[in-house]
Amino acid sequence: MFNNAVFSAETIEGMTDMHPTTQRLYAAARSMRDVTGQSAVARLLDVSPQAMKNWEARGVSEGGALKAQRVIGC
Repeated sequence: MFNNAVFSAETIEGMTDMHPTTQRLYAAARSMRDVTGQSAVARLLDVSPQAMKNWEARGVSEGGALKAQRVIGC
């Protein structure tokens, strides 16, 4: 079970290469909707896993951020 620590490079091994906006998206999905993992967040937002992978490298797109706001409430 997860504790309430926020996702960060210090708490998640291998997360140092992930864009900060995507780290915040994963943290919001976990804390506000109890959804964890790339595939689960992709399903929640109705985007492809490839889009999530791109966001991890380049940051969440404007459209993705707006969708996250609507769906997750962040």
